[in-house]
Amino acid sequence: MLAAAVSALTPDRRHIFAMWPRQNHAMRERDDASEPGLWSVRLLGAAVLASFVATSLLVARAFASHSLTLFFLGKNLTLGWTPVVPALLFAVAMRGGAGTATGRSRALALASGATFLAWLALYPNSFYVATDIQHMHERAAIPAQFDVLVFLAMGLAGMLVSALSFETVLRAVVARVGAGRLGTGARIAFMAAAQLLAAVGIYIGRFFRWNSWDIPLRPASLALELAARLRSPVEVARMTTFVTPLFLMLVALSLVMHPILFRPRRTLAGDEPRAR
Repeated sequence: MLAAAVSALTPDRRHIFAMWPRQNHAMRERDDASEPGLWSVRLLGAAVLASFVATSLLVARAFASHSLTLFFLGKNLTLGWTPVVPALLFAVAMRGGAGTATGRSRALALASGATFLAWLALYPNSFYVATDIQHMHERAAIPAQFDVLVFLAMGLAGMLVSALSFETVLRAVVARVGAGRLGTGARIAFMAAAQLLAAVGIYIGRFFRWNSWDIPLRPASLALELAARLRSPVEVARMTTFVTPLFLMLVALSLVMHPILFRPRRTLAGDEPRAR
């Protein structure tokens, strides 16, 4: 009798456990395919926490050494947060432009374009602080291992802030175009283009000493200097050896940190219902 009872329960139990992964996958698919939120709370919390830790270490170092030697790191981290503002404004404009009246839709389209360009110009600032590690050397006022922590914390904070602003923009684009219509290839291509521009922007800021606001204020001077430098084979080689590895590193980080880059498939192997 016990064996019969067990055999009677076995099909149902097998059915429950067989359906569990499919139910989980269906839930994940609905979550991913629906309109994404304005920004990632996970990335926002991580960026805020990392920035707080990095700033606290910098302040502690200043008190311990009675010196503001490394306070330029705090300025660069603050500048690193500036792309978050146009990214958020772009997201709001993109979401507000769908299904609106023609006049308002045009105004929101202009706002979307302006905020997107502002984000592109400011985006290199986010990761720029990570390249400040070139200023690290042993100083008598403070143990070298503490300075290592300060520079690493600043670099990590910059990386997370960069990821936050990029994902905010990508979520807005996905929400406007439609999660089902913007494929993985298009998302990765958009990400790669943004990271290439960021790598070039970081190089220009680091070695040409130009700022993001020089683009609208002195575009002709920037273009002339860039053209003159690119005529030099030495400068081209120098730029290539810096930009290429930085670009690949930013792409690798983005592939890991942004699951939204990968559109969920409708089915998974083995999820098809079995014929009875």
